Amino acid sequence: MAGLADMFDLVMEDAETVAQRDEVSSALRAYKEEYAPALVEMQEHGLQLANNIQAGASRTALNDLEAAEEYKTPWDLDVNF
Repeated sequence: MAGLADMFDLVMEDAETVAQRDEVSSALRAYKEEYAPALVEMQEHGLQLANNIQAGASRTALNDLEAAEEYKTPWDLDVNF
């Protein structure tokens, strides 16, 4: 699975490939080396956030299911009939 860090590597490699001057190519390499670790960290945080959201949704669904089993509607009362 291609993640954020993998896509960054691919984009930077493509940019280096089409760079026509050595100083541009070396600047792109330096940029990639400097920011790649930050993107890996950001990707890990994003994956953890996604896992937390899924866990929260699962707990919410379970809570709703448990509440629905105990729910009694007030409209089922035979009041004034």
